[in-house]
Amino acid sequence: MPRNSAHPRVEPLRDDERLIEDLGFDSLAVAETVFFFEDLFKVTIKNADILALHTVGELCDFVARRLREQRPSA
Repeated sequence: MPRNSAHPRVEPLRDDERLIEDLGFDSLAVAETVFFFEDLFKVTIKNADILALHTVGELCDFVARRLREQRPSA
């Protein structure tokens, strides 16, 4: 969640929640999220990729797909 969010949350995020409209993400919050995921999961996220994501579910699916792509083949 963006640090400056006017709506502190107690309940878990839903997949259908929109990052900008529902959760209050702005360009800085999106950039911070990208940096966080890149550091945490050791993946690379391009700006064009992140701009195509609009919901929590899309973001989760994207990160899961990137993790599968980077998994070494057996």
